[in-house]
Amino acid sequence: MFTDTVKLMLSKEQAVKLAQTMGFEIVRICSVDLFTEYKKTAKERIKTGLYPEELMAHEEILKSIEAFADPSTSLPEARTIISLAFYYYTGEPTDLTRKSEPHGVLARAYQRDVYGETNRRVERYANLLRENGIKVAENSRVPHKMVAARAGVGWQGKNSLILNDKFGSWMILKSLIVDAEFESDEPSSKDCGSCQACQRACPTSAIQAPGVINVNRCIDYLTCKTGPIPIELRSKMGNRLVSCDRCQEVCPFNMTVEPQSKEIPTLKAQFRHSPALIPLLNISEALFRENYLDCDFIDPNVDYLKRNVIVALGNIGDPVAKPVLKSILRCASPLLSEHAEWALSKIKN
Repeated sequence: MFTDTVKLMLSKEQAVKLAQTMGFEIVRICSVDLFTEYKKTAKERIKTGLYPEELMAHEEILKSIEAFADPSTSLPEARTIISLAFYYYTGEPTDLTRKSEPHGVLARAYQRDVYGETNRRVERYANLLRENGIKVAENSRVPHKMVAARAGVGWQGKNSLILNDKFGSWMILKSLIVDAEFESDEPSSKDCGSCQACQRACPTSAIQAPGVINVNRCIDYLTCKTGPIPIELRSKMGNRLVSCDRCQEVCPFNMTVEPQSKEIPTLKAQFRHSPALIPLLNISEALFRENYLDCDFIDPNVDYLKRNVIVALGNIGDPVAKPVLKSILRCASPLLSEHAEWALSKIKN
């Protein structure tokens, strides 16, 4: 007779309930079949130049397409993928700009510690599964949006994001590859119909076709890229400092969502909730690294944040910014002085 108690695997219902108690609003299951469509689509879009070269060198999902298309490369014993959706919409105002006080805007997912909190909850959930006898991939390398579509979290909208009836697209998607044999859920049968709101509203016309994004033009990329921002796109960026929510803001499915009530850690308001732009031009490298390292800058260098600040000041056009922009012309890096010259040309009076 054995003296040690062997822990039993959880049932699907228990595994789902456990994830829900961890704060994931949607928990769905799908198969570990190859994501052949991801492999095909990614290679086609790389070939046609829809991804910037520096992004392909930076993003693991673009560097290792074959691995991300095959769940068994993350876990040889893979039997199931658990798709998790963490809802983060708070309903807070995003832009505090007023006369003589220009402010910047960060996408909602960056205004609070949304990604950090999601990752912490995923890790706790994964550890609980392991404690109950389920093997979980240490690094579940899969295309999360395709997992969510296959599992029925929602459907892929024309802006390429996953949409859900109740939560719209304000969701962080995560996936866990496990060795448990859970029954798969059905994918959603919905779609966006004839709606083209996101395509029409995209400031840079980055949505080239339904579900097809020219990343070279997407503000999500432009705010995190290295080097100068293309002149023809600067005036279209508004006062955005990190990423862009415009395609989500105009989506009809996002118009009726209710703010979530979970505790999501706040970050320093002077840096992360519509920060004042002019003081931000004096931020040190140390403060930048303390407050912005989770904002996906390809090269985490304070000058790229300041570049975005300068473009935002030019687009707001408030004359209050002219003195500081003129000072940048005299003493800043070539990158910043070139953007400052552009910004000054946009400010009247």
